[in-house]
Amino acid sequence: MLKKLSLILTLSLIFCMSQAAFPDVVHAAAGNTQYSLAGAKYQLYTNAACTAAAKDANGNNAVLTTGADGRANTLKMKPGTYYAKEVTASKGYKLDTKIYTLVVTASNTAAAPAMFTSPEPPLFGIPEFMVFKEDATGTSDYTGLTGAAFTVKYYDVADKAAIAGASPKDQWTFETIKKDAPGDAPEGTYCAGFDWQTDEPVSSSRPDSKLFYRDSNGKRVLPLGWFTIEETAAPKGFRLTDKICYGHIYRDSSGNVVTELEDAKADSGLQTQVVIFEDEPELRIATSASLQNGNSEVVDVISYEGLIPDSDYVFRGWLVDTATGEKVPGSDGSVKLLPCTASSGQVEMTMKTSGYDGMPGHSMTAFEELYIVKEEGGENTEVHLADHKDINDKSQTVEIYQDLKVQKNVTGNLGDLTKEFEYTAEFIGLVPGQPYTVEGYDGKVFIADPSGKAEIPLKLMDDKSVTIKQLPKGARYRITEKASDHVAGFRLFSEDMADKGAKIIQASGSNDEDAAKELTTALETVDLMDGTVVVAWENNRDLATLTAVPSYLGIWACAAALLLAGLVMLLIKRKKYREE
Repeated sequence: MLKKLSLILTLSLIFCMSQAAFPDVVHAAAGNTQYSLAGAKYQLYTNAACTAAAKDANGNNAVLTTGADGRANTLKMKPGTYYAKEVTASKGYKLDTKIYTLVVTASNTAAAPAMFTSPEPPLFGIPEFMVFKEDATGTSDYTGLTGAAFTVKYYDVADKAAIAGASPKDQWTFETIKKDAPGDAPEGTYCAGFDWQTDEPVSSSRPDSKLFYRDSNGKRVLPLGWFTIEETAAPKGFRLTDKICYGHIYRDSSGNVVTELEDAKADSGLQTQVVIFEDEPELRIATSASLQNGNSEVVDVISYEGLIPDSDYVFRGWLVDTATGEKVPGSDGSVKLLPCTASSGQVEMTMKTSGYDGMPGHSMTAFEELYIVKEEGGENTEVHLADHKDINDKSQTVEIYQDLKVQKNVTGNLGDLTKEFEYTAEFIGLVPGQPYTVEGYDGKVFIADPSGKAEIPLKLMDDKSVTIKQLPKGARYRITEKASDHVAGFRLFSEDMADKGAKIIQASGSNDEDAAKELTTALETVDLMDGTVVVAWENNRDLATLTAVPSYLGIWACAAALLLAGLVMLLIKRKKYREE
């Protein structure tokens, strides 16, 4: 782009830029934030050697400074011959080294000023790079890596950090094709890639007639700013790489244009810059974990796709606490495919759960990694290919919790089947902030406090029960029944857990010596897996029992019994009397 400079001498002297034709890169400066017409400075001199600075009519240094429209400020100059030289280039433009001769006479007027044109081309870089694809598994077969799409995006920003929030000004997409291998590879070795300078793109954001910015020699150039190289479509059977290579084109402190390509490998033969992107085989691994063998181990069924037949692979895995991500000690497992006979299939990997006994939380998640076995230097080396480590994946997770069931049974010839017995359920070691459901009690939900404690009231009548769902491993609970007119007793046992490695200690208790006292279970620890523990409460009240109970109710019952006996005796005596 050309800058229009204006200078007014005694009767107005105007300098302006011509619109002479320039290479296509000139158009890249239009609307580009890395370029500006403002700020170019031209010093006027009184001698051709430009060593004696000129003064304007007011005695000030005669300097022209361009504005955003390319026109300079005005100066009042005495008639005479002056020499103009650019001393500071505007942003993004090359310094004009030509010296311009200006003759100011009395005939110059505002309508007919003396003027000159200063052509100042924009700066640009000439990136020369090739992109090569490599298979992360180490195979030398380039044919499977052709057809990958790479997009080169140009951004008119000054800082790399600004790329994330900017849209590319222009972009070009290439496909990888057969190329001679870079570097000192043996002759006849090929790979897949593309050359920015010579290969044609499959798409471009620019008009078809102007696919690239070019200099006067036909070289593909880019304006000042940043550009990126990234894979946008992987070859068939491979995973898309997430690596992005960044390039920077800028003017250094000496005024030279520098093109830098980050993370590039310079080649000692091609005299260019080479970017190598490694591809991993496309492997999307699916798992399904389950507890087996009395909850002593987790069996993880791994489904896979995309493996290379006749290659050696190793799956490795371990268990983690779902709540913390901490590894379960001693849970490592592995399974080998030596060799793999098909590209897809299933394998089973076993991981031990014993190391989880002392850990918090209520579930374990299986993590898996896949390695290919390669021979290097006469030894086998495992190269990581893929993994499946999603702590939120339910199919990878085995729940470890305990349901607590509290049930009521009322017995005795005076047992009250409609009475509601009151309880307090206390918990410690719960997960803070997590809701717990009480089934059978109006859908009650309670939440542990920040210390993991909770206390809830319960009410039960004959033949009813409530279940507190999914108490975490390591939690402790205590159920207390308030005193009533019934004798209380409980049994603590596991329900249908004989084949699941139940560790609950059988327990029982009773307040038959003093029914006026509340009865409570000891603090029991949750250590079952996927099970239910039952606290069965039995409340008894009958005549035989109550005669020995020192209470007002018992006295009244005894009195009633005696009265009844006396009445019976009286009736018998009257009958005898009548008979006599």
